[in-house]
Amino acid sequence: MYVVSVVVLLARPAAKNLLYAVMGGCQSFNLLLMGLEQTQQLGLPIMWPQMQLSWGRVSLDLVTAVAMVHAVCLHPRRLPLASWLPGFLWLFSVVMLVLLNSNQLPRAWWWAQGSVLVLGLVALGLLGLSYRAERNPFALMARRLGVVLVCTWVLLTLAVAVASEIPHVPLYFVEMATTVWYVSLTGVLALLPFLVRSQHVIREFALLAFISTVAIALDLLFVAMFSLDAVASLSLTLLVSLALYSGVRHWVLSRLLGNSVLTTERMFEQLYLTARKVEAHPERVAELLGQLLCKLFEPLEHRVIEGRAQTTRVSGDGSCMRVPVPALNAESPYQPRTLVLRFARRGRSLFASEDARLTNRIVEQLSRAIRFDKAVEQGRTEERLRLA
Repeated sequence: MYVVSVVVLLARPAAKNLLYAVMGGCQSFNLLLMGLEQTQQLGLPIMWPQMQLSWGRVSLDLVTAVAMVHAVCLHPRRLPLASWLPGFLWLFSVVMLVLLNSNQLPRAWWWAQGSVLVLGLVALGLLGLSYRAERNPFALMARRLGVVLVCTWVLLTLAVAVASEIPHVPLYFVEMATTVWYVSLTGVLALLPFLVRSQHVIREFALLAFISTVAIALDLLFVAMFSLDAVASLSLTLLVSLALYSGVRHWVLSRLLGNSVLTTERMFEQLYLTARKVEAHPERVAELLGQLLCKLFEPLEHRVIEGRAQTTRVSGDGSCMRVPVPALNAESPYQPRTLVLRFARRGRSLFASEDARLTNRIVEQLSRAIRFDKAVEQGRTEERLRLA
């Protein structure tokens, strides 16, 4: 996580990447603190007492949540609230950390958990505002991931709170739940920069992290509230988790990051019709290719710009895809024009590397079909001349 944070910041220094590095660094340090806590069982010396380690994790959680809200104000679209809201929240976090570490708040643990929850809800609201202002699919995807994380946080907080009040609940259950949460959050953060290249990986990992955390939280609740033994609690937890997994998997696979809706037969038919039209009207190649890709990806915006592109590439964190317009003559491989598509699936999905490879194949097949037809027609013409 630390290496990914540093690489992202050094590759493209910007405010949003600095905030991402802050979040990644906090979670890296969180995992380090958890490791230091475990060294007590080995009899090794630690740098500070147990209470300082615990409040250190709370402080890192609060900083991570504020950095997340600040990043949402800047990306994928800068919101008008970005001029004052981040500063207010950073001031709030400083005041809250001073009060928490000086033991001046009653029921401080609830104050800490509630503050993180409120910041998570603020981030979700800002992502909704960003998506309404500009239907960027990155905002929609981030909001869906955020809903999963916030719901998991609430369930885990309630489970730990209930379990801590019951004396017969083993402590290792709470430690396991905390560990799964931090590892899951760190994994999601580490995969975010590679979202365009690894949509399937982050989709499966988010689902696995959610189900694992829910299973541990349910196990805690069953043991604490119903006084079930370990076997009965584990059996009931597995049953509920499998039912939940089967119910939410389809939604995650179809809605979280979007999927293609055009079948292979339909794609072949559209490609064939487009090749015929381009052959009849070669000057409309950019327009006809744009119509074909609009039927395939359903973008909110598409336009043709001047400029030479050698291959299809995805930019803007998956919100934009640039496609070279193929040439119909043998002098140059590409015309100096590029087709720009923005916000796939009407702003509900991101362009991925798989989409770029598919588009390259479509452009290649379109050019090949037109060259083949021209060669056939040239052969027919030469044969007619020979016979004449």
